[in-house]
Amino acid sequence: MKVRFDGYDEKVLTFQCGDDVEAGCLVKMSESETVDICSAGEDFIGLCLAVRDGYASVQVGGYVELPYSATVAVGRTMIAAASSTSVQTVTSGGTTRLVVALDETNTTVGVIL
Repeated sequence: MKVRFDGYDEKVLTFQCGDDVEAGCLVKMSESETVDICSAGEDFIGLCLAVRDGYASVQVGGYVELPYSATVAVGRTMIAAASSTSVQTVTSGGTTRLVVALDETNTTVGVIL
């Protein structure tokens, strides 16, 4: 049996979105009721799961697995976007989140949003 965190306290909200938002990207609030993709160093509100007709389904709570750059430690760690699809450890400008898993290849991190 393998330890899994999928499904934990998942929360998905629907927002209007910019044209460049697509499934798998990290998103930030860009204006009222609207999200856009994150750039390096920006704090993210969640992970876009799907886009349809100008609306994005964004997971803002629960467990997600994200690519990461540089070193990320397990435990409470401040992270922010490293790109529109990956995260990095930061000393400011991010949010402290609970990192619960690192994959064997050191390319994916499991995070509780």
